[in-house]
Amino acid sequence: MEHLESVFLALGSVCRMFHESLKQWWIPFFTVDGAHTTVCGATVLCLVATDASRRLVPMAVAFVRSETTASWTWFLQKAAEAYPVLLDDDVVIMSDGSDAISAAVRTELPLARRMFCMKHRLRNIARTFSASGFSDRLYSLFYEASTAHTPQGFDHALSKILDTCGPEALDYIAQRPQNTWSNCHVGLLTGGALTSNDAGT
Repeated sequence: MEHLESVFLALGSVCRMFHESLKQWWIPFFTVDGAHTTVCGATVLCLVATDASRRLVPMAVAFVRSETTASWTWFLQKAAEAYPVLLDDDVVIMSDGSDAISAAVRTELPLARRMFCMKHRLRNIARTFSASGFSDRLYSLFYEASTAHTPQGFDHALSKILDTCGPEALDYIAQRPQNTWSNCHVGLLTGGALTSNDAGT
């Protein structure tokens, strides 16, 4: 099993900081991500929180062979043991939207609202339409639509996507329902300018 060769680290002082009794002092918004290291050839999985001053607080780190559903499932199991508050129903988990992370969150943190990083979505748009000649325009209009604060502003941005980039671009944008990425349709405490809901309705 992959996790038998893995290492999980969580500082006791941080674990105590995220105790249920101190919940008023932190935002229930957590980010998970992974990165491959060339030094030891391992992949680092991390869990990060945002405090009330919107500063990042490292909560847990693990070294695994690679980013797989199994490794993320094991990591989130350990994280939930160290931080039981992750099992609450008001928790938001943000990630890059990878299938492995999403599957693990659904299994281990079933009450959490799943979200994806808007920067990753914008990067995917730029890469997918790099040869189209309008990738910069689509990038800009998608950001405009996702951060619109009114349905009217959102619809206006979508109409501009259709007019200037064509139906293929609009179909790509519409792969996810509006209430999974539009600020005016989501209305979460974090704001759609940074993240979008990845959990559906």
